[in-house]
This record gives sequence, structure tokens and C-alpha cells, in this order.
Amino acid sequence: LYGGYDSLAVIHTDVGGGINLDYSDGAVIEFCEIMQGRANDIGAGIACFNSSATIKSCLLYGNRSVTGVGGAIYLLESEPEISNCTIEGNTSGISNFGGIYNDSALSEPTIINSILWNNGDELFQCVATYSCIEDNDWQ
Repeated sequence: LYGGYDSLAVIHTDVGGGINLDYSDGAVIEFCEIMQGRANDIGAGIACFNSSATIKSCLLYGNRSVTGVGGAIYLLESEPEISNCTIEGNTSGISNFGGIYNDSALSEPTIINSILWNNGDELFQCVATYSCIEDNDWQ
């Protein structure tokens, strides 16, 4: 997906309100704005299951997981590379985990050169390097 944006789209689903990656090795999401997505459960912006996607130079803003976690990005047994992204103003209904939520010890995301701000807890069970993070979850 390259440069995807539709100002008229209102996305509301149970999982992966913006994008749902399931066994999607090699998927590339680049120069996209994923905004105002809603998921009743998890991953309002992006839900990533058993995938090693590249998420690069994207804006994830204002996405909300209503009763779950991972307002911006939810990970389960995945190894995405997330770089040069701005992840801001995402929320979740449980424990304020609006940023990137890693739900598995088998997930090993690479998060680098990104901005994570105003998401409640920016990172859960993962770290970012060379990034600007509001609540200091960095290495």
C-alpha cells in the first residue's frame, strides 16, 4: 500500500480497523495516513498477526480500540519493521494502551526513527531506538 488516504472513509471493524495483516510476510505499507480507524477489539490502526511487514514513513493518528488494546498497532507473533513513522493521539479502551501493543513474546518488532506521542502508554512489551517517545520507552 503506497500513499493511501481517503478522507471520506470511516473504518469500524472488530480487528484491524485500518489494515489487518494476517500471515502477510513481505507486506509494505509506505507513505500512508491511517487515521480515525475504529476497532471494537484490537489494532484500530494496524493489526499484525504472524507477519513481518514493513511500515515506513506513515502517520497513524486518532485510531481507537474501543474495548481492546493497540489503538495504533497491535502485534501478535510478528516481526514488523516500523521506521520513520509518526504515531500520535491513538487510544484504547483498556489500560490506556493506545500506542504499539506487543501481545506475544514471539514478536520482535524493530521500531526506529519514529515519533510516539499522546497515545497513553506508547509501547507495551517492545522498545524503540532513535525515536522521540513521550513516556520514555526507549533504548
